[in-house]
Amino acid sequence: MAFLVSQPLPNSRAKERRCGRVLVMRANPPKGSKSRRRQWHERQLDRQIEGRENEIPSDYDVFKDSPLDGSDDKARQKFYYVQALREEKKENFRRSIALLEKCVEIDITDTFSWMALARVTKEVEPLSVPDVFEKALAACPVSVHLHHAYGVYLDRIGKANDARSTFEKAYSIEPGNCYVCQSWGLLEQRAGNAARARELFQKAIADNPNTDVCVALAKLESEEGDLEQSRQKFELALSLATNPAKESDACRAWGQVEEKFGNLERAEKLLVRSFRARPNEETIVVLAKLKMRNGNAPGSLRMIRSIERPRKQWPSVAAMNVWASLEAKAGNFEDALRVIRLAIHRYANDSGLYLTWGTLEDKQGNIEGAIEQYKKSIEVRPNGPAFVALAVAEEKRGNFEYAREALEKSLEENPRHDSAYNALGLLEMARGNIDRSREVFEKGLAECPTSSVLHGAALLDLHVGEKEAAREKLERGLRLTREDTSWLWHTLGMLELRAGQARKAKKLFQEAIKRYPQSSVLLVGYALSVAATLPKGPDQDKEVRALFRSAVEVDKYHPQAWQCWGVFEYRQGEVELATKLFKAGLRFAQQHAALWQAWGVLETEKGNIFSARSIFERGNSFCPKDVHLLQAWACMEVRARNIQRARELLRSALAVDDTSGPCYNALALLESRHGDIDAARQIFLRGITMAPQHPPLYRTYAEVEVRQRNYSRARELFEKGLQIDPTYAPLLHKYAELEGLLGNLEGLNNLQRKMSAMFEAQQSEPVLDENSSQAIYMRMEEPSGDYEPDTFMETSIAIEQKRAAAEEELKRSTVEEFRKNPSSRLQEEDDSDLDDDGLDDEDDEDEYYYVYEDDDDDDTDWEESDVELEEMTLENLPQFADDDPVKPLEENL
Repeated sequence: MAFLVSQPLPNSRAKERRCGRVLVMRANPPKGSKSRRRQWHERQLDRQIEGRENEIPSDYDVFKDSPLDGSDDKARQKFYYVQALREEKKENFRRSIALLEKCVEIDITDTFSWMALARVTKEVEPLSVPDVFEKALAACPVSVHLHHAYGVYLDRIGKANDARSTFEKAYSIEPGNCYVCQSWGLLEQRAGNAARARELFQKAIADNPNTDVCVALAKLESEEGDLEQSRQKFELALSLATNPAKESDACRAWGQVEEKFGNLERAEKLLVRSFRARPNEETIVVLAKLKMRNGNAPGSLRMIRSIERPRKQWPSVAAMNVWASLEAKAGNFEDALRVIRLAIHRYANDSGLYLTWGTLEDKQGNIEGAIEQYKKSIEVRPNGPAFVALAVAEEKRGNFEYAREALEKSLEENPRHDSAYNALGLLEMARGNIDRSREVFEKGLAECPTSSVLHGAALLDLHVGEKEAAREKLERGLRLTREDTSWLWHTLGMLELRAGQARKAKKLFQEAIKRYPQSSVLLVGYALSVAATLPKGPDQDKEVRALFRSAVEVDKYHPQAWQCWGVFEYRQGEVELATKLFKAGLRFAQQHAALWQAWGVLETEKGNIFSARSIFERGNSFCPKDVHLLQAWACMEVRARNIQRARELLRSALAVDDTSGPCYNALALLESRHGDIDAARQIFLRGITMAPQHPPLYRTYAEVEVRQRNYSRARELFEKGLQIDPTYAPLLHKYAELEGLLGNLEGLNNLQRKMSAMFEAQQSEPVLDENSSQAIYMRMEEPSGDYEPDTFMETSIAIEQKRAAAEEELKRSTVEEFRKNPSSRLQEEDDSDLDDDGLDDEDDEDEYYYVYEDDDDDDTDWEESDVELEEMTLENLPQFADDDPVKPLEENL
């Protein structure tokens, strides 16, 4: 900010404020208090510089007589520095740079001017920042502050090795510098070197005990799952706190750790202590969020609304965002929008507020309104989160090209935006562009190997059957203890569970829950692994039910928890309880397609066709673009002998997603049984073109060719399917039937070796193959605001060990049976192998009960409908035995 004075001022009229700003006291100030006079003189200063923003002062003779710590150069330098900070605050970055450059011209060894110059340069010329630091270090080679700042900058732009070397130099200049050790330790923690990070933190505490370093070490111990060690370090941090601000920060951090581990009462006490030590906005926000989590919505809203009281400063953007989020969680969407509009009135240039507004519109089902706000956010300032949110919204509408374009623009804007890499890679994977998806993830791992990108890359490996590569990426991500790795734990656990390694999966979930005890997703995975390892009976039911209940108590808005619990109860024969669980989940997330699908399938299997149709219709009204819901609905119509309607539904699903292998498979099979073979072949060929990585397509197509006695074509299709997935048991089984029919003993021997190798790899673990489990569908959703990316994985596994063991035993004996009597199976084909819906039993389970997962947590009121939904209360649930460890659900459920 330029300053120009027409005449010199006497010494008595120049003073320095405590904040460091130079205040010029002009003649004839108003009478009154000292504070009032200073405010008046500051207004005079602002009036002098108003309208002269383009003038950079060159002559400061007016300060020759000013008593500002020494020489004229020192006075001018200090004035330049203060004015540069004012310009930076007003976002006049180029003028701030010009002033700071004058500062370093006067004194090239001024460390703080160099650091400020680097900070401001990053706003307008990010590529020039390293040059600034290099010049600064050449002028000040022994400045620990400059080395520390440069190391932090290198860490933020992803150059971990260079940052590590810079921290080492800083540490050699001043051994035991707590700030260097803290930043270096955080770098190592992010890189997965928890032991090295702990060593650095402990060294800093031993050399120079510091509250901040103790807090960092305490957080590290909590991320490693050691709560007791974490508490000890927090106690040490509080004992070292030298002022109320340090005590407040330590208590707040401790409270958040206790909240994470489910100790909500202790967390609240610590947060209250933090607020009493130093009342501030950040503690108010954390306390309000905790109260909302405890079910105390009125108390939460009273606390967060207190930041609106008359005060010298407006609430920050982050606080306003949290306020709007809490209003929305309480169901006050109009109040939430009012808060966002109020924030925009004050912070019109903040793009994150428009992003939050769009998220609120999305939660209410107003996709068009959400897209409009996302575009406004990008107009204000192109930013990665808004591009990703826009892409997700466009994907919901089926506009895949627009979604791809938005994500590519996001990466152009910020090549290190991990969420954009994750979303784009998964979008390309879902569209069948495997090579393009792999390119995206490889670039993402090179630019920013975060847990989000590693998780997405692992999902791609799983999609193409490269399980070992997926394991390697997931295990690599688990070492990133400064990031939320709960989804990595979940995906790795489910990978082992689906591979038949139930005991290994159980151990993984146990370890994950130590780190994330309040993760509903991990509790659900643990419940499924327990169900797969315990013998079927009352003990299994009690433990599994208790885990599912814990999952919905932790997060009642987690639809997968309700769905998996409902499927488990249905498998146990508790059909009424399963229905109530599906209804309860839909009260909290009516836009979750898999819950509608599960409920509709349940009614279909009960034979309630009219109820099932009503459920599918209503689910489709909330989720009109959900492919798997349409597919399940088509299956129901086939059972009702409404073949034409089933065709229409499957074609509608393919119009939404023309890469859906299950839909192509179902439609082609439908045409082969109720239409003509030529049409079925065309659909199979189209499906293989659009979804070449879907093994059931090859299996079903081959079966159709076998029925037409085109054995060579069938063998060719079986071979192609095995190239896609050599462990796909149903395909191996059908292939063996064909070779047995043809009497090809050599072919049977080859298949026997493949099957033996596959079964030996599974050893003695309970097997959950494709026939005894539901398919997994994975998808990424972006939360609103400033967030870390999160990827969601929906799973519902049928737990029937006896049936699975029997089926596996049958598969083991198939080859031997064919070798003994090749003509005993697969004789003249007719419809004797069909159930009442015209589809094979395997096809029903593989292709029609396909699980879809979404992340829409919407709790708006229900409208009247012919489908009645019940509240999940204790009265609705069956009464359990007195020794049942399952506790009643809380009243707010």
